[in-house]
Amino acid sequence: MPKGQAVTIAGRQIDGMIYVGPAPRLNSHGYGEKCRAYIDPSLSVAALGSDKRGDNLSYWPGYSSIPAVCRATYLDWLANGRRDGTVNPGYMFLYFYGLERRFLLDDPSDFEKQEIISEVQRLKHLFAHNYSAQRYLGEFLGIASIATLGGISPDDPDLKASILENRNWELPIALKMVIGTLVANGEPVDAEWMYLWFICHPEARLRTSAKRCAEEFKQLFLLRYASEYPDGAKIRKPKRKLEFQYRAASGEFTGNFLPSTGQSGDTAIPDISDLRSPVEGAQIIADQAMDDLDKYSRLL
Repeated sequence: MPKGQAVTIAGRQIDGMIYVGPAPRLNSHGYGEKCRAYIDPSLSVAALGSDKRGDNLSYWPGYSSIPAVCRATYLDWLANGRRDGTVNPGYMFLYFYGLERRFLLDDPSDFEKQEIISEVQRLKHLFAHNYSAQRYLGEFLGIASIATLGGISPDDPDLKASILENRNWELPIALKMVIGTLVANGEPVDAEWMYLWFICHPEARLRTSAKRCAEEFKQLFLLRYASEYPDGAKIRKPKRKLEFQYRAASGEFTGNFLPSTGQSGDTAIPDISDLRSPVEGAQIIADQAMDDLDKYSRLL
């Protein structure tokens, strides 16, 4: 059911972006017997949705398998605009399972893909307090942004903002694609991209001054880097090629991706994940910037 196409289920009117109907059975790679996202109107629904805490939800909820009281709570949440961030995140994930399935398996129009991306971004902000939501929704947004860009531009400010917003315990895939493409083409990495590479790196060491004075730290880093590498830094090309696998939050499917530069010849993008020298050099610059900020940080 697309966005804007309302459907009434158990007396609740819901504004689309959901699967409605008997849930199809999963293949042998799924963790349950039926697709989790499908809302089967024939199943019983309690009169009141009184389980916002999700006491009766399983770790991987599916609409067909959760109790009637949970179905009522979920349908109420959907009908009320999916705006309540205090419900158990399992209800949000039950909804998200359908969004990721639609985006990655059904191949909808570009317009609908953008609608789904916007909705997932909204959910990510709504459940900002939940680690699992940040992880799984962030991973989806990383893949989704690549799938809809049709070629990544290093100069795109929205892409840089998205990378910062969706960073987690490993380098974001969009960042690896941009810098890997620069390296593959023999182009230098400028101050902005080196800052993003460093700030997103799981081994980056940031002291209190960098966190407390984040904007000042960034500007000092950019200035020092540009002074040392006025034309940007050339990075050696690693042999390993960039390849990644997306595992659906629902556990129902996976997808392998081998991105390319789009150029003639060897189009595979080198994987910068294991390169240490550029990050170690960036750490030296970062340490100098943090030293400059220490007194100001203590003053604040």
